[in-house]
Amino acid sequence: MEVCTSKKDKWITLALFPFKVFVVIAAPFYFLFRVLYPHPLWTNVGNNTSIIDPVANGLLEAFVLCAPVLLLGAVMQFFVADSKAGIRTLFFAAVPTLVLGAFLFLWAVAHLL
Repeated sequence: MEVCTSKKDKWITLALFPFKVFVVIAAPFYFLFRVLYPHPLWTNVGNNTSIIDPVANGLLEAFVLCAPVLLLGAVMQFFVADSKAGIRTLFFAAVPTLVLGAFLFLWAVAHLL
């Protein structure tokens, strides 16, 4: 891929590339980290001792950033570039969106029911 290009569709593709790479490699690296360090960190929060997993929290926060950026990029690619590039980006955007939806569903089940 040329770095110095004048076409808008190439610039959009280049700008979305790091987000797509993160979506692909984040989950395997998280599971590898869990294999190497199987226990989450114990921390004191107020009077209660609770378990938090800062790696999972960081991954979820990065997915919160990736999902809207990739969705917006898919919409931009539909209008600026061809529809095939927009559909590919939409598939990349579906992964963090589904992960966020699963986490929100699990949170709702744990806290509201």
